[in-house]
Amino acid sequence: MEQLPPTLHDPTLAELLDIEKLEEDIFRGRSPDQERLRVFGGQVAAQAVRAAQDTITGEGHVLHSSHAYFLRAGDFRVPILYRVDRIRDGRTFSTRRVVAIQHGEAIFNLEASFQRPEPGLVHQVEMVEHGTDPDDLEPDEFSSLSHLLDSRQVPPSMIPAEVGPARWIWFRFREDLPEDREFLAAALTYASDHGPIGALRRPHMGDPRLDRLMAASLDHLIWYHRTTDLNSWHFFDLRPVSTSAARGLARGLIHSAEGILAASVAQEGLIRPWRD
Repeated sequence: MEQLPPTLHDPTLAELLDIEKLEEDIFRGRSPDQERLRVFGGQVAAQAVRAAQDTITGEGHVLHSSHAYFLRAGDFRVPILYRVDRIRDGRTFSTRRVVAIQHGEAIFNLEASFQRPEPGLVHQVEMVEHGTDPDDLEPDEFSSLSHLLDSRQVPPSMIPAEVGPARWIWFRFREDLPEDREFLAAALTYASDHGPIGALRRPHMGDPRLDRLMAASLDHLIWYHRTTDLNSWHFFDLRPVSTSAARGLARGLIHSAEGILAASVAQEGLIRPWRD
């Protein structure tokens, strides 16, 4: 078998999510060649989604929800193996479990559910009145994701006081993404891990402990409602729900600029004052 380089140099999203099939239900993914303390969680989740999608045989079944646990920090210097368990295949729903492995240990676990599309009732939560234009905001050029994701944060001073603590982010992908529903679900998974941890800090602005904080994603839930054009602007409305016991919970809604609700997100994160 061809030996691929362990890392990718400035990959596109398509290259990053182009995982390699090694055996039946076993895949290998690679990380960008960059100095990070850990592999970006959204990358691992998106690659795991792609591995699960590759095993779906049901007619037209598409991802509608995923629940991920981040178990250990990923090492960008070596590939990540993804092992898929085919939990259930039904006429309407299929379920997969994906375990990501490095150095012989599980670093990540994903449960994903797929559904055959069918007609039903229609409703959505409307996008919050935000009064912002992403083209007027400064791009986050210092983010390690900036070569893939054009991300622009709404300054806290522009968030109305009646909204309460919140983190508002506009984002879109820089490259032209394929018009493929499965790929776009994985791309949305990638983007959805950008922001929730920062939202947990918002109720505690001014607390000196924020300067020495250990933070990491613990678990991450996504419900995929509708497919939208991720090359266009999307508004990520993140609200902190609770912080206690060195953990925090944030929930968020991702709308297109036209107001289409693409996904709902919830994430629990470690938010621990640094212990000497």
